[in-house]
Amino acid sequence: MEAYYHNDPRIGEWVEKIIEEIFTTCLLTGVDSEAEFQKGCEFVTKLASLLQDFSTFPSEYLADVLKQIIEQQLPDSRVIGNFPSFKDIMNKMLQEGMLKVMDTSKSFPTVPTNNLKFDIAEIENVEIEDCIPALGAIYNQILPIEQQTIIEEMEINPNILIPNYIDRLKTVLNYVFVDAVIMWDVTISGQKVFAQVEDILFCRSDSMCPCEAEKLQQEGWIVLTINDEDLYYPRRLERYIKNTIRQGKNTKRR
Repeated sequence: MEAYYHNDPRIGEWVEKIIEEIFTTCLLTGVDSEAEFQKGCEFVTKLASLLQDFSTFPSEYLADVLKQIIEQQLPDSRVIGNFPSFKDIMNKMLQEGMLKVMDTSKSFPTVPTNNLKFDIAEIENVEIEDCIPALGAIYNQILPIEQQTIIEEMEINPNILIPNYIDRLKTVLNYVFVDAVIMWDVTISGQKVFAQVEDILFCRSDSMCPCEAEKLQQEGWIVLTINDEDLYYPRRLERYIKNTIRQGKNTKRR
């Protein structure tokens, strides 16, 4: 499935949006829930249309591959278990989004993938909080569960960075730090640091080689510890970086 992500970066963006809309639909009720559900269906339609246009893609397997791509990016099953309606909503959202693609393909000729690029700026430049004011509170409910399950999984499985996700981290850092020099794989005070940007250090939450964040902070560094799960969600990672930097600067002012 990684090949599809390399074919077009929008796939990762839309998959993330679909998952966020499923969680939001689970947590809201009434008209608000239905509105977020329809947004999710729209992203499903965009993603399905894009996949359908790949020349090597077998159209008869579109629904199965679409579902597999979504499921590969879902958080731990124990997180999903806290949202009883998650699976039903996801299946319904995928089904309705797919139906729109099928209806369109019957009425009109296939739309070239280049035409979809008109939507990129709109999708990439919109912050989640601007679209869904309640999402900040929603993440407060989801993230503690994710963090707990991630820690448990890390005790069992080795923490390996997939190349595609390394590229995502580089993309996020280049976006947040436009003119700054980013140094990769450096050693600070005898500790391996994944990336350094000015006085900010990015460490991996690797149980085999733990980062002594407190020691580095005492030396004046701003330390962000990142695990593989964070790299599934570039937008969330971007907010995490910005918030940590903001908190670090406020602490220095005091």
